[in-house]
Amino acid sequence: MNATRTVFLSFHVAGGVLGLLVGLFAFRPPQTRQFRLGLRRAYAAALVVLAVFLVAIVAVDWSILGATQRIVVMVNRYKRDIVPGPIGSDRQVRVSA
Repeated sequence: MNATRTVFLSFHVAGGVLGLLVGLFAFRPPQTRQFRLGLRRAYAAALVVLAVFLVAIVAVDWSILGATQRIVVMVNRYKRDIVPGPIGSDRQVRVSA
């Protein structure tokens, strides 16, 4: 189940990144004289801002993913140190050396 989820999540992320890159490079302002230079520069600046914004979103997502992985590791270590006792008794804590 976990491996299947990871494969589908990888495909989803790869498709999203590919779509953003294609979209970023697909839209170009017209190269005619009627399209003013100021508008062309504003359009290019908007593309740069969009690219920076997308990189920032990816950085935040990766930092959240990294923090989540660290929390999962800590919880798993905590669970390993608790020894389940008989039903109805208190849990016993295993002392790690």
